[in-house]
Amino acid sequence: PEYVDLNEKLGWIKGDLIFKKTPLSEVAGELERFYKIKIKFSSPDLREKTITATIHRLSADQAIRSICKTLEIKYKKKGNTYILYNGIK
Repeated sequence: PEYVDLNEKLGWIKGDLIFKKTPLSEVAGELERFYKIKIKFSSPDLREKTITATIHRLSADQAIRSICKTLEIKYKKKGNTYILYNGIK
């Protein structure tokens, strides 16, 4: 038997998204499905950054802003698409 954190796996039922040392590419996939948005990366190295976070009932904008602040990266929004990048653009 293997321990499974049900809060982590089923948090979406309560409007929570829970990530533990999760690559940003996987986080982006979950956010895309949950918020029905599109996320693009300006460079491949961003996809490999990892994050541990709980997103509790935030809007898509708030969730992206929080993740970017945590990882010290930036984003631009064009319509329903968020573009994540390093540095100043």
